[in-house]
Order: sequence, then structure tokens, then C-alpha cells
Amino acid sequence: MTTLFAIVKTNCGREVRRIDTNSKISDAATSEFTKQYSDFFSLCGAEERKKRRFEATWTKANENEVLFIENFVDGIGISDAIKDPTSVSIFDPAKDMPYLRGMFTTSGEGFEKILFQLVDYRHLIIRAKGDRWWYFWESGGRKTYIEQLSYSFCFDSKLTAVCEGRFLYFRSFNNASMLFDLSKYMKEASVETVVEFLSHNSIETPENASEFAEAFNSTHKRLVSAVIGYGALDRLAPREIQVRAKKSRANVDIDISDSGKVIIPEDAVAREKVLQFLANVIVSSYLDDDSDYEAQATRRL
Repeated sequence: MTTLFAIVKTNCGREVRRIDTNSKISDAATSEFTKQYSDFFSLCGAEERKKRRFEATWTKANENEVLFIENFVDGIGISDAIKDPTSVSIFDPAKDMPYLRGMFTTSGEGFEKILFQLVDYRHLIIRAKGDRWWYFWESGGRKTYIEQLSYSFCFDSKLTAVCEGRFLYFRSFNNASMLFDLSKYMKEASVETVVEFLSHNSIETPENASEFAEAFNSTHKRLVSAVIGYGALDRLAPREIQVRAKKSRANVDIDISDSGKVIIPEDAVAREKVLQFLANVIVSSYLDDDSDYEAQATRRL
């Protein structure tokens, strides 16, 4: 029997809870989620959706696409919970229902597929003293209303995300962000994330990285997130990046250290231009031979 888990979000952050495995709900969820899996990756069960690497400047997939992040780390112990369900606390509706943000279960041999569904707060019934809820019930042609005195939730009609190995797949970054902390891929990076970025193997780490990171303004921090999401530093060698920068018409000067790493400028204006180039938001025009352009959103065709 597979286990159904809950993701709750409290003031302490996101945590995993185990929903009682003795309940029929685990089997019901597994059956429902597995049916939705094929629709997640295909259009009407026929044409397969194209898998596209997530880019921070494009947050929602087209109808025929699925976005993915490689080398995803969940950060809240999802894999550990799957390996040993008893290692996480039981979901207590009386305490946890107001904080329920999502559910997940596994599919396939070896539980290699993790299927996630976002829980819409509007789909929750949270019991309060004196409340009387009624829900519509139809069975065997008989239609009636039954009084609901406990906590309830409703499954959605579609999956929000799928994790397979090192890959996290989703169709809406905003929805996926409600389940996972994906801030480093999109939003304004924290000082800690900037320090982590400055420690990248392709970046010449400043002598005092924390102090250097404090000097980054909001634009720099948003660009750092975009650079991390785009992943050029993981795909291209520093000197290859320098060569490509010199070919641009935007006068992007990228210096390489003696150790062969990209130097992030101390000057704020120069730093912004380097980060823009690394985030791939400086683009060429087919109609203008003299200039490159800054773009707010870019993605591969």
C-alpha cells in the first residue's frame, strides 16, 4: 500500500505529514493521482507535451509544454518520508487542516515517481464550533444532503507537479512555488543565496563574500535568481562565456581571473550588465544591426 502525505505550511515553514495509511484515502488518492499523471504529460492522453527547461524569465508553460528544474532538492525531507513513512508525524486535521497546502503520493515500481497536488484553500472544510455544513450526496440514483460535522478536503482535477529522479516537472511556477521553496530560481535572491551564487565553481569568490553580497541592490538580486534559473554557468566554461560576451553589441566586458573564473564587478553598473548577460536578458535583434536589447522575458523558441 502506498502512503499519502500532506505538505503543511506554518510559521516554521513547510513540513511533511503522513496521512493515516489505514484509511481508504491513500488508495483513492493513488488511483486518482495516477490517472492524472498521463494528462499532466500529454494533451488529452494523445500528443506528448514538450519538456522545456525552466527559465526564470518565463514562468508558465504553454498548453503543449511541461517545464522542469534539474537537480531539484526539496529541502523538507520528501524523499526521506517516502523511504520511511513512520519517520514523519501523522497529519492531525484538528491542528493541521488550516495549514494544508498540498498532498503527494508515489507511483511506479520503487516509488520513482512522486505525484503532487496543490490544495486550494477553497476546497477545505474547516470545522469551527457551532458550524453546520451540508454536502450533496448521490448514490445509486438517490440524491440527498448529508450533514458534515468534521474536516474535509476535495482533490483537484489535475496534478501540480511531478518529481522523477533529479527532475521536478510543473506547468505553473507560481503553483509549484506554493508547494516548494523555489525562491532562488525566480524571486529576489536573499543575501545568503547571493553568497551561495558567489561560491559557484565558475565564479571568482570575493575575499569577503558576505560583505560583497550586501552591496547587491534589488535589481542585482533579481538578476542573480535569473542567472541561477537560466543555468549558463553550469553549461558553459567561463572563457566560453567571455568569448560570447565579446561578440555581443552591448559592450559586455566579462573579466576572467587568473584561476579561470568569471569576476563579478564591484562597480554596480558593470555588475548589472554582467548579470544581465549571464541571465540571458540581453538579446539580439534581426531588424537592428547596431544594437542589442534588454528584455524582461526571454525563452528559447
